[in-house]
Amino acid sequence: MPRAAGPATLIVAVMTAMVYFAPGAAYLIFSIYMARRRLWAVIACLALTSIELLIVFAGAVMSLFVLRRLPNTVMYITLGITAVVILALGQLIYYLIRSFDAIKYEPLEEPRGFDVIGVQPPTRPSPDNA
Repeated sequence: MPRAAGPATLIVAVMTAMVYFAPGAAYLIFSIYMARRRLWAVIACLALTSIELLIVFAGAVMSLFVLRRLPNTVMYITLGITAVVILALGQLIYYLIRSFDAIKYEPLEEPRGFDVIGVQPPTRPSPDNA
């Protein structure tokens, strides 16, 4: 019979959700302000990404010690996935650094989408043309 979830289990579940939810929500908020060309949003996103990269890298180093007891296939798959995450975060840092130059310039005023055409009432053909 499964044990009922206690307060400790609930706290662990909330903390685990916050590890994924809080940075994801922060990235969405920062992207809105980066579109508005706010320098602080780029700096905050760069700091958040750097912290995440540090945590993932530390986790990869620690998992080397834990996973060495498991079969090689499991260790290689886990480290491969971690390496892809490290590369993705590194690429995000690279593009965030490059975006400092881009926010200095005014945005190009290009027309977006389609122009709205007003609706006109239909015209009735005149009896002379019939």
